[in-house]
Order: sequence, then C-alpha cells, then structure tokens
Amino acid sequence: MKKKYYLIIGFVIILLISCGKKRKPSKIFEYSEKEINKIKKIKSEKEIMALKKEIQFNDMKEKRYDIWGIFDYNDKYIIYSKYYNGAEHPFLYDRNGNFIDKIGTFGKGPGEYIFLHSVFLKSEKDICAFDLQRNIMLFYEIKDGKVEFIEQKNLEKFFQGGANEVFYRNNKYYFLSFSGPKGGYKIYVTDENFKLINKFFKRKHEPSLIDIRYFVSDNKIFFLGACEFIKSKRETRYFEPKIYIYTLDGKFINSIDIGTRKFKNFIVVDRFIFVRIDDHVSIFDFNGNLLNEIDNYTDQFINPSHNENLMFYLNKIEKGYYSLKYYKYEL
Repeated sequence: MKKKYYLIIGFVIILLISCGKKRKPSKIFEYSEKEINKIKKIKSEKEIMALKKEIQFNDMKEKRYDIWGIFDYNDKYIIYSKYYNGAEHPFLYDRNGNFIDKIGTFGKGPGEYIFLHSVFLKSEKDICAFDLQRNIMLFYEIKDGKVEFIEQKNLEKFFQGGANEVFYRNNKYYFLSFSGPKGGYKIYVTDENFKLINKFFKRKHEPSLIDIRYFVSDNKIFFLGACEFIKSKRETRYFEPKIYIYTLDGKFINSIDIGTRKFKNFIVVDRFIFVRIDDHVSIFDFNGNLLNEIDNYTDQFINPSHNENLMFYLNKIEKGYYSLKYYKYEL
C-alpha cells in the first residue's frame, strides 16, 4: 500500500513539474530549405545590399545642424531628425534630398514643442509629432510645398513611466514605454481619440537607461526588454538577451535568445532577424535558430522601424553636410 502511495505521489510531482515548465515549441514558423540555405550561404552583408540611390545634403546655410537620424519616411518624403541646442528637431525633405520645410518650432505656443521623441507620417501628407515633455500630440499637413500646423491635443497619462516612442498602424496609436517601473507595461494602444484600448508586455525589470530598439513588420512588433548602463565598463547591457515578438493585437508569439546581453541593434529582413553584435552580424530565424554569422557593414546605419527592406546609411562629410545612401536588402 505504501509503495502504491509513493508511486502516486511521484507521478503527481512529475506531472506538476512538467506542467509548470514552459516548453517552447521548436517550430513556430515554417521555413523552406531553399530559404534557409540562401541565408547560410551569405558571406557578407554587402552581398545582399543593393545600392539604389545616393544623395548629398549641402543646402544648409547654417552649419550648426547635425543630422541625428530619421524620424519617418514614406514613398514621397523623409523626416530627418537634426540635432542642435541640446534637442532634436524635425525637417521635411523629399526622397531626392530636396529640402521642403521645417516641422514646427521650439516653444510652448500652438504648433510648437519642447521635446520631441516621435514624429511620423500618419498618411501621405499628414504628420504627427509627440511632445514627450508636455504629453501633447501635434498635427501638421503638407500643403503647397509647406508644412502647416493643424491642431494639437493634450493626452491623458495612461502609461506608467514615459512614452518614449509612438507609431501609427491600423487606425491605432502605439505608445512604447522604454522607461518606467518594474511591473509597468511596455506597449499601450489607443484608438483615434487616444482612448486606451489595450496594453501588453509587463516589464520584468526597471531600466536604468533608455535604449529604444524595436521594429514593426506586417502585423508583428519586435522589441528588446529593459537595459542597464554598466558604469565601470561604460556600456549598455540588457537584463535579458532576448528579442520579443508580439502581434500588434498584443498576442505573444516568441522570444529569441541572442546569447549575449551586449549588442548594438537589430533589423528584420523578410522573415529573418539581423542582430548586430560587436563587429559582426548574427542572423536568426523567427524560431530563434542561429543560421549564420557574417561581417558587418562599415557605414553608419540608420534604422527606421518600418515594414520595408529599405535601409539608410549616413556618411558625414563635415558638420552640416552629409551623404545619404539608400540600400535595398535583396534576399
């Protein structure tokens, strides 16, 4: 009787352990052998980068401007982030590098901003800008070769910590919080009237440094968890070496273990993730399998978070003067 009793207890313990253990499926996404072999044969990132266009910006009369990056782009326009006086400022250009107009100006009046962290093209000619300092969304329109201010809306504080980045998809606004307390959510979703309708990915750690790394592709969002700054080594490290994949509806898909807490950036190309670690690139599929490691490209890389395999590389000629290269990934 005792033997039978012990066997039952043992069976229950094993059952509880197996149920409590999260078993990640080995294949969430299906890949063809042809796709995998193509990735495995890549020897350098240059092999799959096709130069589409190179333009030079030399129309800036004042050399105080420094191009910081790219806020957003579509088929007609690019919104550049230029840095001066301790802040980022948005400037509108066409895709040939011709200057169109400045978007808003620094200040506290209508159409003005204190601290912008997100500026994006809501439609072909509608521009939104999020003033993080005042929690205000500003709306502009591209009309007759100029950028005109339309209106601004004060937002409620529906997020914990700071909303460091905003993008617009499927008639919804997505506010990404890369700073805030442990237990707060990273992604908050609102409707057109900025009413909160969803939130997902509860933060496991409180970050000591804001490092915005995410990518939107089709109906999926890829992002990194919280990070910290190691003062003794003066470097950024992530608490968890993972890239998380969710649907834009907030459904968890997978987490990719990169294997190191220290890396620079990542991009999504078709159905593969290119992770920049030190001086090389590691290529993963969406199931988390490491497929290849290749040499890094040497130009300064700008990473707009969009569903397009178009990438930008920026070469600084001198202060205020830049050459911008448009590359297309061709797998």
